[in-house]
Amino acid sequence: TNAQAHLRKSTRALGIVANAWLVKMDLKDAFPSVTERILRPIFANRIFCLRPPKEITRRKTPSGHRPAPDKIEREAVLAQRMFRERFVVGLRRVAAVSGLPIEELRLRFVDLMIYLTLWKGHLPQGAPTSPYLINVVLTETGVLNRLYEEANWRDCIFTMYCDDMTITCPFKPSRRFMTVLRKCLHGFFRINPEKTHVSSLRSQAHSITGLKLTRYARKEDIAWVRSNGGQVHITLAQRKIKRMRAVLHRITPFLLAGKEPIKEEDGASLDVAKGYIAHLTQVFGEKSNFPSAIKEPVRKFEEAYAKFCSLKTK
Repeated sequence: TNAQAHLRKSTRALGIVANAWLVKMDLKDAFPSVTERILRPIFANRIFCLRPPKEITRRKTPSGHRPAPDKIEREAVLAQRMFRERFVVGLRRVAAVSGLPIEELRLRFVDLMIYLTLWKGHLPQGAPTSPYLINVVLTETGVLNRLYEEANWRDCIFTMYCDDMTITCPFKPSRRFMTVLRKCLHGFFRINPEKTHVSSLRSQAHSITGLKLTRYARKEDIAWVRSNGGQVHITLAQRKIKRMRAVLHRITPFLLAGKEPIKEEDGASLDVAKGYIAHLTQVFGEKSNFPSAIKEPVRKFEEAYAKFCSLKTK
C-alpha cells in the first residue's frame, strides 16, 4: 500500500524508531461519519470546481523554521492541477455538444458522484472507493494538515492510513497532547478511546500500519534500510507470517490435485494466497528477502500453482 511504501523511506523509518513513545489511535465510526453534508461541499467547492488548488504552507516550528511541503505533497498539488485542467476541458466539450451551461453540468456531475459513492447517506464500509474518500475528506477539511503540523511542531512523526493514526514521539504523551489531537479533528471525526494505546519502545520495535520496525536488523535478515549510519529493519508480525504460512500450506495440496480451493468450503482461496504474496513483496521486495519461515511455503505454492495452470490449459 501507499502507507507501507511511505514507511519504507529510510529517513522516515529511522526517525520513527528513534522516537521512544508510540501513540495509536483509531477514528470512531469513520465511514458512517462521512455523510452527504460533508462530502457534497468538498466535491462541489474543492475537487470538481473550476479554481486551481491552493499551495500548501506549513506552520513554523519553535525554532522559527517553516517546513517546506515534501515531495508527495508537491506531487499531489500538481496532480490536482492536471485533473482540474482536464475536468474543465471535458466540461467544455460536453457543454458544446449538449448546449447546457458549464456550471449546470458541473453540479450534475457532483450529483452523480454522490449517488455512486454514498449508500444510505454515508460512505459504505467495504466499498473500494471509501478508503480513498476518507483520505480526501481528511485532506480537504484540513484535519490531516492540522495533525501533521501539531506532530511536526513537537518533533513527532505522524503516519495515517485510512482511519488508523500513529504518532511516534520523543517524549511521553501527556493528556494535554491527546486533547490537542482530538481538537485537530474539528468536529468531523471522533477518536475511539477503546482503540487508543500509548506504549514505549522497550523492545526497540514499533508496529505501524501492519509493519514492524526495529532499530537493528539481525544478521540473517536483509530487508533493512541503511540511513545516516543506522539500520532499520522492516518486517511483519510473527503471528501474521504464521497465518500466511498456514493458508499457503492449506491451498498447495488442492493445486497439486488439480482442484481450485473455495474459501467457503476449504477455508482459503487462490485470491487470498496471491494477496498474501503480493503483500510480502511490498514489504520485503525480492523473494530472497522473505523471512525464512515463509520462503519454502511460497516456493511450494508457486510450483503447485504453475502445475495447476498447466493442467487447466490442457
